[in-house]
Amino acid sequence: MFVEGYYQDATNSMTAVADPVNNPAVGDTVDVKLASTVAPYSIIYSDRKVVGTNGMINCQFPLAVLNNNYYIIVRHRNTLETWSKNPVPFNTANKSFDLTAP
Repeated sequence: MFVEGYYQDATNSMTAVADPVNNPAVGDTVDVKLASTVAPYSIIYSDRKVVGTNGMINCQFPLAVLNNNYYIIVRHRNTLETWSKNPVPFNTANKSFDLTAP
């Protein structure tokens, strides 16, 4: 997940904004939440992670997410909260989700 304002075309990476001197591979932090697919769409799980300058994060959620569907919500301190368009099935222990995919 590249935060657009920190994206550098020349290097295809993010600027290390958290602490560029001591942690040059750390882009910033984001909150990733899983919300219920049923109104009022309550937050079920949440994880705060560091975004690497490569735009990748690895979240960890309990095994209870397996075989359930959730909306994925991404929150960054300086951007609009973003929700997945549709509920995402968590049908494997390792799940990838690309926010740039249509």
